[in-house]
Formats: sequence, C-alpha cells, structure tokens
Amino acid sequence: MHANVLLVALGVSSILALAPAGCAGPEPAAPPDESPAATRPPDEPLAEGQDGLTLGEVAAAVEGAVLFHVPVPGGNGRACATCHRPEDEYALTPATVEKIYQKNPGDPLFRSIDADDGGANFTLLRTRGLVRVTVPLPDYVRLTDDPAATSVSLWRSVPTIENVRDTAPYQQDRRSPSLEGQAFAALADHIRPTHAPPPAFGAKIAAFERQLFSSPAARRLSNALADGDDP
Repeated sequence: MHANVLLVALGVSSILALAPAGCAGPEPAAPPDESPAATRPPDEPLAEGQDGLTLGEVAAAVEGAVLFHVPVPGGNGRACATCHRPEDEYALTPATVEKIYQKNPGDPLFRSIDADDGGANFTLLRTRGLVRVTVPLPDYVRLTDDPAATSVSLWRSVPTIENVRDTAPYQQDRRSPSLEGQAFAALADHIRPTHAPPPAFGAKIAAFERQLFSSPAARRLSNALADGDDP
C-alpha cells in the first residue's frame, strides 16, 4: 500500500473510533499478541472512543484526513502532510528531512518558495528543520534598513498540529484567528495552487486537526474544557 494511502487509512480509522454509538459495528477482540498495546508505538495518539461527535463532524474529519494527505490540485506537489509529517507527530524533524533528501532530492518537500535562498539551497531545512516564511509587517512596524518593506523573511520550524483544538489564535505571531484561516494561509505560503480550493477545504482540514492529540490525557483535557468541567 502506498505510504500516503496507509497514513490516511490510519487517520481515518482513528477518527471513526470517535463516532457515536451505532455508527459502526462492534470491533472484534484482538488476539493477545496483536493487541493495541502491543502493536501501537507508545507515542502514537490513541482514540478515546465516544467523544460526543455527530455523524456530520465525523464525516468532515474523515474528509479532512484525506485532503490533508493528498497533494493539493494545481499546487506544487505538496500536501499538508508533506511538511506536517505523521511520523514526526505532525511536525518535521531534521532527521526526517535528511532521510527524504537522500532518497529523493526532488521530493515536494524541497521547493524554492521556502528554501534558504529562494533557489535550491536547503541547508537550514536539512540540518535544522527550518523553512523560510514571509511574515507581513503591521502598519506600525518599519525596518530601519528598508523603510518601504511590508514583509520580512524569517526561518522557523514546522509546528505540530496536535493539541490545537484549544490554542487559537495560530501562528507564532498569532495572526491566524482560526484553523480554517491558518489552512488557507499555509496554502498561499507553501503550496501556491493555481486556483483556490472551495471554502469547505479549510473547514474539513480544521475538523481533522481538531481530532489530533498527543495523548489520551490531552484529549480528555480538551473534552473537559469544551464541556466546562474541571480538568
């Protein structure tokens, strides 16, 4: 099975585990040597079962999981998962970058739009996991060496998208008020499709991201906050 398809299948299966009772048949018991505890890596997020999701919310999250892992039509070959790697807890480590580079320097991860020099220098990406981003400057900020500049290029790591349900606003300068807005901003900055996806794209990506947690405890905390309970 193709790696991306497998990752989508794993993500979808995790989300389906959150569906209300009656959405799927009972899951057969696993043999002792194939139990979830024996087969799942210790740091992989676990689904908590009943999570109060409606069928519509589950469907949106499943569609979002697929969109997250499939290259964006009309783009530069990238998907969201090109940089937010499931194997890196939806972040990006230098070790993963170098492994990909050694296997295929032409992988969509390596694109000039966020290279060190706007060309083909990916030293910072390969050694530190840093990508170049362009950040708009607020109206009240001016650069002393370039007063006419309206943006600045910075280098930053790829943040995880786990545990983001309750952490708005997004981006390190907090310029994205919602996950939907952040998804479209990432498209514009790192994928640059020739035509904008429909508005539902952002909503479905956000629905998927809201179900990604680093641990069962993190999910329980988020659910408690949503329900107004004492964590």
